[in-house]
Amino acid sequence: MTDPLEPFRELQRRRVDRIGVVLLALLGVAFVAVFARVVQLQIRPGDALQQHISEHVSARHEYASRGSLLDRRGRIIATSEGARRLIIDPTLVKEPYGALVNAVAEVLNAEPHVIGQRLMGAISRNQQRAESGRPPSRYLRMGDILEPWQHARLKTLREEHEFACIQFEVCQVRTTHAIAGIGGVIGKVGKDEQGLLGAELAWNESLRPESGRLRFVHDGLGEPLWARVGGHDQASEGDDIRLSIDLVLQQIAWEELATGLEQADAAGGRIIILDPTSGEILAMADQIRDVPALVPFDSESYGRWLASGARGFHPRYETIRPDPGRASDDPALSRSRCVEDLYEPGSTFKPFMWSVVTERGLATPEEIIPTHQGRWRAPNGRVLEDVYAARELSWSDVLRHSSNIGMVQVTTRLTDAQMRSDVLRFGFGRPTGVGLPGESPGLVTPASRWSSHTQTSVSMGYEIGVTPIQMARAFSVFARNGDLAGTLPPVRLRAVTAEQLHAETKTRVLPDWVSYLARDVMVAVADAMSRRAQSNYRDEPPLNYSLFGKSGTAKIVRPDGRGYLKRQYNSSFIAGAPVAEPRIVVLVVIDDPGPSRIENRSHYGSLVAGPVVRRVVRRSLQYLGVPEDASPDNATASAR
Repeated sequence: MTDPLEPFRELQRRRVDRIGVVLLALLGVAFVAVFARVVQLQIRPGDALQQHISEHVSARHEYASRGSLLDRRGRIIATSEGARRLIIDPTLVKEPYGALVNAVAEVLNAEPHVIGQRLMGAISRNQQRAESGRPPSRYLRMGDILEPWQHARLKTLREEHEFACIQFEVCQVRTTHAIAGIGGVIGKVGKDEQGLLGAELAWNESLRPESGRLRFVHDGLGEPLWARVGGHDQASEGDDIRLSIDLVLQQIAWEELATGLEQADAAGGRIIILDPTSGEILAMADQIRDVPALVPFDSESYGRWLASGARGFHPRYETIRPDPGRASDDPALSRSRCVEDLYEPGSTFKPFMWSVVTERGLATPEEIIPTHQGRWRAPNGRVLEDVYAARELSWSDVLRHSSNIGMVQVTTRLTDAQMRSDVLRFGFGRPTGVGLPGESPGLVTPASRWSSHTQTSVSMGYEIGVTPIQMARAFSVFARNGDLAGTLPPVRLRAVTAEQLHAETKTRVLPDWVSYLARDVMVAVADAMSRRAQSNYRDEPPLNYSLFGKSGTAKIVRPDGRGYLKRQYNSSFIAGAPVAEPRIVVLVVIDDPGPSRIENRSHYGSLVAGPVVRRVVRRSLQYLGVPEDASPDNATASAR
């Protein structure tokens, strides 16, 4: 029997189905709308929400230390240490502001009104940011690096007075130890661990650390909730760099140079200790003395003095290039005069010219050269004089007695092109590549302007500008043994390994026999200097080490570039020791010895720079543990 209500029930079921479909469709649309909104909020949230979203996502920086600069024996020269700076969160500052301002000013040793102005300025800027819909700034740095007691005091203030706005920023501060005149060599580090000067700049990429960062989500109170996957970048320390400098040798060089400057009443001085085998700079320093008698150069007054017959002494003029950075409290800002400032080497240049003439077979050590009793007019009309007056000298004695007359006569056997190329082969006229910024390439007269006057001047160490570091490297050709004899070492400010030395490409400058022969001749020069030093300075202990070397005394170029000053000099001495197996080359340049030394003719390089070299050699070789060898002749013979 058919149910009479069935049609009504079927109609009701269809109605329910339609309602269900509609509801399901509405739910689907709502889900899609919600999903789309979530996606939109994640990708491009509105300005009103951006502030709240950004406040709950933070990043915590992880600091890593910059690599340390070490001396060749691993002693710390410069290192980075953890420190803190005071940070004020302006959004947490509460009125009244006076107590906070006074407390912070007292700890920082600052004027309260200065602290107050900075704080009120930050608060005012945050109000302007709020009006434009931007989030407030919560970072206001106050002062520089905090001392430990300042950090402790500020922490106490924050706890006792509920100064929640007082916060601290962790940072790195670079500390340099045992300067002893190498501030300009070590250099300086700026913000973000970036090297700015010196070795800090030269090896910045290796020294610089990579800071880490941890990104996390926090709640409204700032407490971390979770870290995102991949949100952690690991921090990495910078590499330590071992320099070639030896801090003990650096101190020896600094002390003995200072003593030499006082003894000579000099305006300044420069010193380098170099390992001739490896080319490593073991010590390098320069000093400038405060000499009240120095006056700025004046061309007119100097011209009047010349016109009067040039009798007596002209004023003692300033001859060292000004260095404003040296007057600052930061030694790193001083100019490194050993790599930047030129000087004319005088007779210390003669071993190079003597060697190339001998190598070319233009003179033999035994050849007799007329030296005209110490005074001679050259074919170009230039009058030359010798300190050691003799009728004639052997070619070896020309170098031993530093005869200008003998040197000029023989070097004229070189063509202009030969002499200039011989100068260049020793590395003059180009930077050594030591890596320090500001290095001068030196000055060699261009071939187009080379003249007979140039030929005469260069043979005596004039009309050529060199740096101390160039001279020390070039002289090393006489201080290397075996396969290295007569070769030019690369100059290094970074310590090298035995493997690096073994792989070094040899730059040959002279045949080995010529370098040994020049060394033999210079033994007598150094021996004479040493005996005079011990005689002049009664408290000088015996040297007990053999050495070979050469002195030089050169007039200083007038500051206006028009010739030379008549009564001011640069005096120098360069030596290698010990003779048989040279371990060090030492160069000392005494800038402008005092008038009294000139008046009594004791301003020569062997008398003012030589004793400094002698003391440095003795103390340095003792420190290095080199056995004493008091017999130079035997030592020289054993070098073969």
